[in-house]
Amino acid sequence: KETRKKFEWKDGGNVATVILKRFSNDIAYDKPELYFSDRELSRVNQLIKTFQLKKDFITIESGTKSDWFGDLRAWDFEKWQNLVNSLSSSLGNNCPLILQIGLKKTDLLDGVIDFRGLTNFREASILISKSKLFIGTDGGLMHAARSVQTKSVIIWGGVTLPEFAGYPNHHSIICNYVPCSPCGLKGKCPNENICLSTIEVSDVKKLSIASLKNDTCS
Repeated sequence: KETRKKFEWKDGGNVATVILKRFSNDIAYDKPELYFSDRELSRVNQLIKTFQLKKDFITIESGTKSDWFGDLRAWDFEKWQNLVNSLSSSLGNNCPLILQIGLKKTDLLDGVIDFRGLTNFREASILISKSKLFIGTDGGLMHAARSVQTKSVIIWGGVTLPEFAGYPNHHSIICNYVPCSPCGLKGKCPNENICLSTIEVSDVKKLSIASLKNDTCS
């Protein structure tokens, strides 16, 4: 239910499964499904050609949609930048490029190829499908990454829990299960965003490199 300050979540597992149980107990929700037109695929292939992306690449979305939850799902920009710097340094010149996707208004990271605002949601999903790894937070492109079955590292705050709205059996998720989560809050966190502020760059880097192991970097 929704109150003035927060959402309160139903029990019963994944949110989609909870909804689907209203219709049948036999429906098991595993992933969303997206189907792309030839025009959409051609559009993304043309972007890849324009940017001459001949190497493997990682897609990264550092921004979050703030309509409902403000910045409660957002990891600190400085940590995102440190992650990009650390990955680039550790993986070397012969390893994946890093593409920053998402909305144009998202702050631009240094050391990435700027794809902000160049795609709509569906085109961004296709781009994720062509990447070796997606790194992001709880949000729409996380669901897209599961739909196109791309390896993902998800930095998860405490508004919801991964078991409720994520894909813990398929994505590598970093979530600190702090006592005040899942909070469902719509605005400012009264606890200094401890669910996200305590997630370290080194942990995200470690998971990211493990996800890429034996898949890139010849």
